[in-house]
Amino acid sequence: MDLVEKHIENIENQQSDIEYKRYFIHLAYDGSNYAGWQYQGNVPTIQQTIEEAISKILNTSTSILGCGRTDAGVHATNYYAHFDTSKILPDSFVFKLNNVLPNAISIYDVFEVYNEMHARYSATEREYDYFLHTRKDPFKIRFSSEFRFYKYDFEKLQDITQLLLNYTDFKSLSKYNPDNKTTICHLSKISWTQIDDHSYKFNIAANRFLYNMVRRIVATTMAVSRDRISIADFKNAMDTQTEMPFILTAPPQGLHLVNVKYPFLK
Repeated sequence: MDLVEKHIENIENQQSDIEYKRYFIHLAYDGSNYAGWQYQGNVPTIQQTIEEAISKILNTSTSILGCGRTDAGVHATNYYAHFDTSKILPDSFVFKLNNVLPNAISIYDVFEVYNEMHARYSATEREYDYFLHTRKDPFKIRFSSEFRFYKYDFEKLQDITQLLLNYTDFKSLSKYNPDNKTTICHLSKISWTQIDDHSYKFNIAANRFLYNMVRRIVATTMAVSRDRISIADFKNAMDTQTEMPFILTAPPQGLHLVNVKYPFLK
């Protein structure tokens, strides 16, 4: 069993004969300088950083589990995680957490939930925004991806994106992951918005997402809008669930997890 597998097992086995309570954490983070959410042991991650902060405040080793895995460089404006503890949370726990954590991570709230509530498996919908810009801009580069030198057919971009609402299998627009038991995802909305002459926002929501799925949708639909991939080839790949003519993945810094829905949260 490697270090990461052992860490995950510790999370699942954290419950014991000692009475414990489960708490949800509502947070946000700038993922620029982190190797993603998931604990990896030898590189800084959001999960590891928060675990160390909670463990320091509670004076006991505490593991947390997040609502999903975000890649290196990806951000979250609304993210949820949970942890179990037999300790009584100290007064001003959120305030203390924010003082211990670096500026890149902000804790909005920590609240008790039923023990059956799960940050990952209880979520019913996740929503992402992807920001990109087509002109060099030093004030956007950290949270938006730069796509210079290309002209896009915005109408075609919108049309090809709306076609995706007709599909539920997204094998062709995701990176292979042996842990995936299914490649079925149910989209609830998807759209492109032009913010100004040089800025665009992609928005998508679904019950679940596959590895690299959002970033591949962004890059591939933009390739169609530039006539690098034909609409016929795009549709054929989706209909047959075979590889796209080009395997394209947009850079991570433009991707933001913006919302996670739970049936017990309004």
